[in-house]
Amino acid sequence: MMAMDSTSQREMPAPGRKPGCVGWALFVLILALGGVLRFLDLTDPPLDFHPTRQLRAAIISRGMYYQMLPDADPAIRQKAIELWKFQELYEPQIFERVAALTYLVMGGEHLWVARVYAILFWLIGGAALYALARRMTTHWGALAGLAFYLVAPFGVSASRSFQPDPFMVMWLILATYALYRWSEAHTWKWALLAGVFGGLAILVKVVAAFPVAAALLVVGLASRGLRRIVLDRQFWAMTACVAIIPAIYYLGIGWRSEGLASGTLAVTLQLLRNPKFYTGWFKLLDANFSLPLIVLGVMGALLLPVKGRALMAGLWVGFGVYGLAFAYRISTHDYYNLMLIPIAALSLAIIGAWLAGKLAEQPLFWRLIFAGVVIFAIGYPAWLARSGLLGSDYRGEPGGWRKLGESLPTDGRIIALSHDYGTRLQYYGWTMAAYWPTQADLSLESLQGNAPSEDFQRYFDEMTTGRKYFLVTLMGELDAQPQLKSMLYGHYPVVLDKGSYVLFDLSQPLAPSP
Repeated sequence: MMAMDSTSQREMPAPGRKPGCVGWALFVLILALGGVLRFLDLTDPPLDFHPTRQLRAAIISRGMYYQMLPDADPAIRQKAIELWKFQELYEPQIFERVAALTYLVMGGEHLWVARVYAILFWLIGGAALYALARRMTTHWGALAGLAFYLVAPFGVSASRSFQPDPFMVMWLILATYALYRWSEAHTWKWALLAGVFGGLAILVKVVAAFPVAAALLVVGLASRGLRRIVLDRQFWAMTACVAIIPAIYYLGIGWRSEGLASGTLAVTLQLLRNPKFYTGWFKLLDANFSLPLIVLGVMGALLLPVKGRALMAGLWVGFGVYGLAFAYRISTHDYYNLMLIPIAALSLAIIGAWLAGKLAEQPLFWRLIFAGVVIFAIGYPAWLARSGLLGSDYRGEPGGWRKLGESLPTDGRIIALSHDYGTRLQYYGWTMAAYWPTQADLSLESLQGNAPSEDFQRYFDEMTTGRKYFLVTLMGELDAQPQLKSMLYGHYPVVLDKGSYVLFDLSQPLAPSP
């Protein structure tokens, strides 16, 4: 193994070797391509990628904005704040606060601002990823990793979204870069930067703890050894920063993220025993990333020199443990896999470096052929990403939800079986409504051991207590719940029926049939 490591070191240029003009031009072009793709259709409403999460963040930012706006209409301010406080607390609302402050500076609520920030976070992460991949491999290997990071269609869509994940990925990459530099130089500067960046990644979204902690442990052991790491003050300073920064927030508020934590253990234990979980997760990875590329990345990580291999082993192991710990969400919510993009990109860099080394030995004709293949390999997914963004237009959606909100009565509270957990109604329609679960939600509750009572009448009464109206905008979902449909149409009068939605009055039950 030592011989293999020394050979790998000899085959790779020194990290400090600078690429030529062509190399830098390609770096700028790839970075620019990634930026241009993400800025396409910038002002389209955020309904293209997990609208529930994006609209939730938009509601929070709007509430913050109106709270800070000195001349806001008191009634509008109160409503905006109520809708904000109605949202469950999952993680610190940092991204939302940044967007709200920008609204204040710009003099109005412009939702596309959050998309710009998310893109910038991703591009900053891309620059750091290139710098790290270049130190671990070569300039050409780093370009290969950067291209995967920037043009994968799933990554393009996900990295524009108004949710904490792109922000978290940026800090994760910065932490990874600083940790690798620490393994090289063992200085306080890189130790503190790695700890702070890692702590911020976990603060933004707590699931980053898995790859950050695993990488810290493996790199520490590989670079210093067990005996020395126990007494290494820099290592413990890193560990302290990684733990204390998020702990200040999460211990301060208590663990109020019930929506994320509730029933996780029970669901996970059931899924881990079921082979369908693994096939489902792998199918999701294949659809969004291409499973052969992921496997190739794992193989590439094994070929890195010792420091790079230790870093990548920590990241891969951390991601794997995270996936098993959050088995349900990792296999059903594709954005939970977003941190895999930089991990795979770094791993693929060694493959790119090896191919570039072999290509340099070939005649010009074959190098030109290879360049054409590379252009296709980058251009095709970039075109798919571009087509996906421009192929859908959601600009007509907000107006319909505003009209719906204006048409709803205000003399009683509402429960709704509605799109995106009611967030479209809340954001565009300015209407607060409790949420009636979909079939998918009911299935999850069953996995958690909290299945609705077989006495549907009791369950319905518990869910609708204190609610005067029942709104349905998911008509297909209503058909999928025959007991609910029978209960509503058989026992309560219809107040509004516009085809695309129907409103029932729960306060005036129909007289029983004779």
